[in-house]
Amino acid sequence: MTNQGKHNVDLAFTQSFSELRVEYDEKLEAIWLYMKGAPRPCFTMNLLNELEALYSQLSKMEGVHYVVACSDIPNVYNLGGDLSLFLEHIEQGEREKLREYAYACIGCIYGSAIQITHGITTIALVQGSALGGGFEAAASCNVIIAEENARLGFPEILFNLFPGMGAYSILSRKTSVNQTEKMVLSGEQYNSVALHEMGVVDVLAKDGEGKQVVKEYIAEHRKQRRTRVAIYQARMRLNPMTMEELRDIADIWVDAAMDTDEESLVVMRRLVRAQDRKLATKKLLEKVSNG
Repeated sequence: MTNQGKHNVDLAFTQSFSELRVEYDEKLEAIWLYMKGAPRPCFTMNLLNELEALYSQLSKMEGVHYVVACSDIPNVYNLGGDLSLFLEHIEQGEREKLREYAYACIGCIYGSAIQITHGITTIALVQGSALGGGFEAAASCNVIIAEENARLGFPEILFNLFPGMGAYSILSRKTSVNQTEKMVLSGEQYNSVALHEMGVVDVLAKDGEGKQVVKEYIAEHRKQRRTRVAIYQARMRLNPMTMEELRDIADIWVDAAMDTDEESLVVMRRLVRAQDRKLATKKLLEKVSNG
């Protein structure tokens, strides 16, 4: 990946990324981040480290005014936390390793949210499922653009946990504490139309047209970019979200996770197996269709 035109966008270091594909759109002055968590589309530690590395460099790059977070996996934005890793740390009693993972998650959430202080607008393009941490990650962006078939929700209540890496902090600022708790406790997957009515999703796109809608949004946003960025900055100043707040809530989540009972662990194991079967079926179908 090389510099383009007059802009000084150094993305050479991203060539070594394995779970994040990065493209630069010179015309829109935008970076597209395509997530591809492996072996399943969740926030692996590796993906989190790659995101953190990129976010730490964005403010140093000239010619970047927008970052679009999307997925390289059809019909899945992101399935959230790495349940397989959760199980390992909980069963082994590895509290500090689980805390390390939680802090890596909120580091990326915070990194996405504060880019606006550098004049960079973050946009989530949600196509397909955005669950748990996937929903939190999308909500941390300044703007959520979602296709009509997108489903977003917090399934953690199914295994007696809650989304502890930003959901309360972010969504209570976009809606209300009561609405956030209702979403968390229900375990329901909401369609993007319902979330648009709540004010969580900012822009709706027809299925398959999400990328084009993002481009149109940026083209329109650029006409008033300084003012819109200033408004986002004023909003953050009015109701700031701090790393201290995120870490305090993540610590509560870690304590709750380490106290998970066997019945809830069984549910987590089933969900991991279900995800693995879904991915195995998808890969088989792709192999057959490709001959």
